[in-house]
Amino acid sequence: MIDFERRQFKSNDGVRLPYRLLRPSQVHEGEEFPLVLFLHGKGESGFDNEAQLKWCALDFAKPNVRTRHPCFVAVPQCPEGHAWTGAWVGDRLDLKVGTRITDALVALLDELERELPIDVDRVYVGGLSMGGYGTWKLLEREPRRFAAAFPICGGGDPSTIAAFKRLPIWAFHGAEDVVVPLVESQQMIEALHKAGAERVKFTVFPGVGHHSWGDAFNEPRLFDWLFAQRRS
Repeated sequence: MIDFERRQFKSNDGVRLPYRLLRPSQVHEGEEFPLVLFLHGKGESGFDNEAQLKWCALDFAKPNVRTRHPCFVAVPQCPEGHAWTGAWVGDRLDLKVGTRITDALVALLDELERELPIDVDRVYVGGLSMGGYGTWKLLEREPRRFAAAFPICGGGDPSTIAAFKRLPIWAFHGAEDVVVPLVESQQMIEALHKAGAERVKFTVFPGVGHHSWGDAFNEPRLFDWLFAQRRS
């Protein structure tokens, strides 16, 4: 975890987001690098700036990944009791409710793009569970910003897909997920296909429950696919 710098972001309307930042191993003057925004699930919410690294984020720091795909990776932490998008109603997300957290994520991206040598045509977003929902929401909010997305066991509002139907998207879900039912991803993918989307991939893991992010990150083609995408 030492490679992930501890940072804090404060939006203009007062939202504070702890976050970690992974830099490329070497940065030479004039070079630009991709940026990955990775969003954690509900269980890693808080303010310790630590828990959000529990699942999958550290995979970006593996030596073989850093050598093959040098990039910046930002891993923010959602404040306890909040969500990347919508609002919690018990254990379910109400996606119709707006949230300042989503606004803060957009502002964080703006700040990182101003500060760091980022290739703005290679900005990616992905996340798991609550972060999967956040991924779909950011595609809706910022369809022209991202080059690709990888939502894992999340969901969204199918009526919003027109804005991002041309983006490369690789979604993942466990077939036996009882926390976020498979239909949450299925309805997004079906809506995209009906709208004529041609750059959508959907992987369902048979016999796998909610923790499908491990299977997703074990997909040997994921990183090569992701970093090959450019904003058009």
